[in-house]
Amino acid sequence: MDLLVLLRRIGILIWMSFISLYAGAKDPSPPTVSFLHSNWPPFEYVDKHGQTTGYTIDILNALLELVDIDSTIQLFPWNRAYRTTLTRPNHAVFTLARTKEREPLFYWVGPIASREIYLWKLKSRDEINVNSLEDVKNYRVGTVRGEAGEKQLLDNGFKYDINIHSVDDQSRNFLLLFNKRIDFFYGLELTTFFILKKEGYDPTQVEKTVLLSGGQEYYFGFNRETPERVVRLFQDALQTIKDNGTFTRIQRKYGIANP
Repeated sequence: MDLLVLLRRIGILIWMSFISLYAGAKDPSPPTVSFLHSNWPPFEYVDKHGQTTGYTIDILNALLELVDIDSTIQLFPWNRAYRTTLTRPNHAVFTLARTKEREPLFYWVGPIASREIYLWKLKSRDEINVNSLEDVKNYRVGTVRGEAGEKQLLDNGFKYDINIHSVDDQSRNFLLLFNKRIDFFYGLELTTFFILKKEGYDPTQVEKTVLLSGGQEYYFGFNRETPERVVRLFQDALQTIKDNGTFTRIQRKYGIANP
């Protein structure tokens, strides 16, 4: 083979290899992100028209207007939403309490709300007097399977079928409480009053007792195999809506910020 022809062929191969490497180095198209949530009014729920709505839904929609990424929003029981996000790349779960145990399990976008959880009982049950979690161990607490509140009770020595009654949806706990089949449930003041009214109960019939958890905040939790650049896009978008006033307007809409 002529030496000049050989050199030309080698040059073409080198050039093609360079082009291939350059193309491979470019960022691929962003993946579709699946956002999973449970039924937890007013943060996320399905309204009477069958539309997904709520505080965190409004925040997410505001973020998606800024982030050019395809997405889906799906409703599951909390434990399934949480476990699915843990095992599947490009999935995110909300509204998720950022706890010490969960810290290494997710990429975090937030914060989006503060978290102060109380244990609630019927006002009419004067025979129940508690001043600490130790006192509450003598009663039955309704929990939601897989939630951080349930985990905190377990970490403090509570046990299933002894002083924990676990269900898939908080509204079930209201029915159990008013029928005196459980003695307490846990919840934020905002969500407790909202869901009670939505389910047809009188919020004035319950009262908060022992503080279960304070000083934490809620976030979106992304699967750790989701590209970090995607997570950064959502965090940057969140900062943008905080800076331009959209975030505060959403808070005021749901009574989380002062008018």
